[in-house]
Amino acid sequence: MARAAPAFVSHAREDTDWCRAFVEELRRVGVDVWYDERDIGYSGLMEEFDRELRARPVYIVVFSPAAVASRWLWREVTAAINLKDERSDRVILGVVAAPCDVPLLWREYHNLAGPNGAGLTPADAASRVARALAVRPTVPLPHEAPIMRPRPVAPTAPTPRAAAHAAQAYTQSAAQSAAQAALSGEPTTQLPYVPSGPHAPSMPNGATYASNESAEEAWDRATDLLAQGRAAEALAACDRAVALDPAQPRFWNSKAAALWGLGRHAEALDTYERVLTLDPRDSRAWRGKGNALWSLDRFTEALAAYDQALALDPADIRAWTARGNGLWGLGRHAEALSAYDYAIALDPAYSAAWYGKGVALQGLGRMEEAAEAFDRALEIDPRYISAWHNKAVVLTTLKRYADALDAYDHVLTLNPRLVVSWHGKGSVLGDLGRPDEALTAYDRALALDPRYTPGWNNKIALLETLGRTAEADEARRQRGSLTRGA
Repeated sequence: MARAAPAFVSHAREDTDWCRAFVEELRRVGVDVWYDERDIGYSGLMEEFDRELRARPVYIVVFSPAAVASRWLWREVTAAINLKDERSDRVILGVVAAPCDVPLLWREYHNLAGPNGAGLTPADAASRVARALAVRPTVPLPHEAPIMRPRPVAPTAPTPRAAAHAAQAYTQSAAQSAAQAALSGEPTTQLPYVPSGPHAPSMPNGATYASNESAEEAWDRATDLLAQGRAAEALAACDRAVALDPAQPRFWNSKAAALWGLGRHAEALDTYERVLTLDPRDSRAWRGKGNALWSLDRFTEALAAYDQALALDPADIRAWTARGNGLWGLGRHAEALSAYDYAIALDPAYSAAWYGKGVALQGLGRMEEAAEAFDRALEIDPRYISAWHNKAVVLTTLKRYADALDAYDHVLTLNPRLVVSWHGKGSVLGDLGRPDEALTAYDRALALDPRYTPGWNNKIALLETLGRTAEADEARRQRGSLTRGA
């Protein structure tokens, strides 16, 4: 294991005992740590605080109810975020000492917690941080071709500038008001949609922005829209930001994330390339570039981009999961499994890593273990549709048809328009000796997608098995007319 980079630890005064034990464990495994050992507070350590925070590329914050309520800790966290905006290769980690509501702006970073957000012991937290800061492990040899496609890892845009503004203010006379603004959830640069006359530029859904909106304000608005899943509106706001200030990589990064969210992957790729021209050490942009390449089925290039992201930030859980997806795309399932396992070691509560592990195990033919991995993903996120579907596929392979049917019903409750799950349900019903219900399921799939050839094939085969030859011939005729030339 490589020696970890020097780390700075922030904590609330109420968590001093927990933090002291945590730091002792980190130092015991070789991590160079600075923290406020004398419990003096920022006002008494300003010069030392500034020097150590700038000198140490790893920032760790101890989360607890007291920490979330501490205005001094808000200043320290936002200062660290501001430094990461300046140097994207810096690492920010959160560790949960006691259950708390982590602020939205801080959830983008790697927050380590127990199951369902439970607090960690100092020893467990130190062990997981040490793994997060370690070099990547070696990976085993490749195996056979894939079975199911894993879900892409969504890109993340840079932190909203509102947090950075609060950080810039912490050494100025306005520090207290900036901290209070952050605590109230009302960043000073936030710009809501406002009508501004008939000549205001048009926006989606009839919204407008103020004609004097700055690049920073447009970007703040874009990040809020991205967080709400409103990618088209976010893209318009990003376009304004980059038009006003084309030299800011974080504006282009958010634009790329919006394009990816709209399924415009080739354009997202071009935009991530623009980010990396401006800042070649932006690990999030390398991960985003990998996502765009992955979505274009350019798996070898995607894997290279994920490896570059991990070289810059070896604690990026999303990048480890995405690396597993890239390896899966190349049919290298054993290596993909190692990448997913490493992501899980960093954060056992990351459902996408468990899902990816299940897909890799499917590819290796280890179906019982795959089912267990999907169950772990579903314990974390019971509405994870892909995990329910793949679990149903695995259970069908294991001939556990009643359980598979239950899993398909879960999928279709969450999304009744998923064609492949109606098709899978039809197959399971056929295996259970319920042919009429199976035909109904195939018909539901074909009503959603009349060109879905596997649905026609299974329907025709079942009708022929039942001796309903005329209906099978009619279905064959319909299949030919609908799929011809498709």
